Amino acid sequence: MLSINYSHVLNSRELTAARNLRRIFIYNSEIDFTFLIGMNKLVHLSLVEAQQDALSVLSDLHHLKSLMILGGDLGELRKLDGLASLEELDLFEVRISESATLPSLPRLKKLGLKGAGISPKLVREAYRKYPEVKIAT
Repeated sequence: MLSINYSHVLNSRELTAARNLRRIFIYNSEIDFTFLIGMNKLVHLSLVEAQQDALSVLSDLHHLKSLMILGGDLGELRKLDGLASLEELDLFEVRISESATLPSLPRLKKLGLKGAGISPKLVREAYRKYPEVKIAT
């Protein structure tokens, strides 16, 4: 597992050499996430204080099985639609647009939606869209 604190990463492109990583934890997402593209063995990603620009890169991580986002402003969730292998999605204390809808995640088994930034409308949609998924609110 690699744990990244932005203050220790001066050039995130150098991280592209670490293509065999399976788990990454990133604290403070003011980092250029493009280094994640092509990390085909990455199965678990944890982000603390993620922002909307991080989501655009995440849609290319088709092999990702687990994604945890703690804090931050995600806006819309449509960019997560590309995560076809995702089995676990945890969103804690994130701000999500009132008009946001849940992404289409065919292999989802567990969904965590916790915190003030998660609207009741989104929670209701989760129960309708994913009746077989274990949902924690």
